[in-house]
Amino acid sequence: MFPSIVIMALIFIIWDVIFTKYDIWGFNDKYLVGLNIINLPLEEWLFFITIPYACVFIYDCIKYYFPNLDLQYSGSIIGVLLGILLALFAILNLGKHYTYITFISLSMILILLVISILSKQINSYLMCSKTY
Repeated sequence: MFPSIVIMALIFIIWDVIFTKYDIWGFNDKYLVGLNIINLPLEEWLFFITIPYACVFIYDCIKYYFPNLDLQYSGSIIGVLLGILLALFAILNLGKHYTYITFISLSMILILLVISILSKQINSYLMCSKTY
């Protein structure tokens, strides 16, 4: 899990550095400890470690307490619905750079992820049906 957290943290830290540099967003020094690394507060760096860990922990808890829940199917439905909803929110926020870029990027990633998952399922089904 640690390598994937590091890879995603690097992507989003670069994202944060760029957005902070161009004043698309910033941080309130009143609520920070004051230690900055590459112009990002320590809290922002720690965010990229704690949040992915928490997400995986929640996912594992759901699998443990609800073993019969089909997370792949329900996740695909939620992914498509969120992708469409986020694309609509992006269109409604064309003038707000951060909101637009975030929503449209996440929308495209979710939809591509669902398409990828569904295509793998379809290919698996076709491969299995040919063997019988």
